[in-house]
Amino acid sequence: RRIECSMNSIVKGTGLCASRCFRKQRNERKCAARSVSSLGAGATSLVHQGQQLELACHRLALEGKGVCLLPPSSYVVMVGRVLPGEMVAARVTAVHKGYAEASVVARLAPPTHPAAPACPHYGPCGGCSLQGLSYGEQLSQKSNQAVFTMRRIGKLEGVESVMQPPVGAAQQYGYRNKLQLTFSAYAWQPSRAQYAAADLYAAAAAAAAGVQGGGAASIGGERSQDHQLPQAGQADNTLLSKDAALEEEGGQVVQRSVLGFLRPGSVCEVLPVFEPSCRGGGAAGDASSGEGASASGGAGCRL
Repeated sequence: RRIECSMNSIVKGTGLCASRCFRKQRNERKCAARSVSSLGAGATSLVHQGQQLELACHRLALEGKGVCLLPPSSYVVMVGRVLPGEMVAARVTAVHKGYAEASVVARLAPPTHPAAPACPHYGPCGGCSLQGLSYGEQLSQKSNQAVFTMRRIGKLEGVESVMQPPVGAAQQYGYRNKLQLTFSAYAWQPSRAQYAAADLYAAAAAAAAGVQGGGAASIGGERSQDHQLPQAGQADNTLLSKDAALEEEGGQVVQRSVLGFLRPGSVCEVLPVFEPSCRGGGAAGDASSGEGASASGGAGCRL
C-alpha cells in the first residue's frame, strides 16, 4: 500500500510538473510572438517573399551572412555574401519570425574596408566570401562576434573592456594543406556578372590606396581572359540552360573534362581549375608516347 501511494504521488507530481512546464512554454511562445509583432510592426507586413529592398550591411553574423537593418524599424534581413558597409539591392527569399533572408540582386556601393580578392575564382566558386574585406577588418568582425555572442547567450556585460585584441595569422594565404576537387564532363563557364563583386572590391581597394582606375581595369581584364566563353564554332558542345532567361547571367555549360569546384547548387557542373589530360593506356600506347600511363600499362591522368 505504501508503494502504491508513493507511486501515485510520483505520477501525480510528474503530471502536475509536466502540465506546468507546458503552460509555461506556451506562455513564453505567446510573449515572444507579441514582442516580435510589436518590434516588427509595419516591417513584417511590408517585407514579403520576392520583394526587392535596398539594404546596407551593418555587421557579419556567425555564419558569415551580412546583418542588414531595414529602416526605420531596424527589422533584420540576413543577406549572403555581403560585407560590412556595402550597399546592395536584395530580393527577399524567405520570411521568418523576427527576421528575413534575401539574396543579392545588384551591388550599389563597396564595403567600408575593401580588399582586392587574391583568388581569380572569387565569386563564382561560392567560397572565401571574406577575401573582399581587409584582414584587419576581418579580425575586428570576428572580435565583435565573440562579444555579441557572450552578451546574447552568456548574458555578460562589459566583455569588451576585458577582452584582448585578436591575434592575426602570420600568413594570411597559402597555409592550408588540403584541397578537395571534383572531376566532371560538364564545365561551367561563368559570365562576367559572376565576377561583379570581385571587380567592385578590387576597384574600391585601388581607389582607397590612391591608385588610378587603370589598376582595377587590369584586374578585371585578367579575369575575363581566364574565363572566356566558347566561340561560335563551339556552340554545338554547349548545353542548354535549364532556364534560358538566366543563361546569360549564369554563364554556359560545355561538355569537356574538367577538374575543379562544384558549381553552387549543382551536382555535376564544375568550375574549371585544372585541365586534366586522361586517356586509356595500353602496351602500344605506352610505347608510342611514354606518358599518361603507369608502368603496368593501365590508364593514366596528368594535370
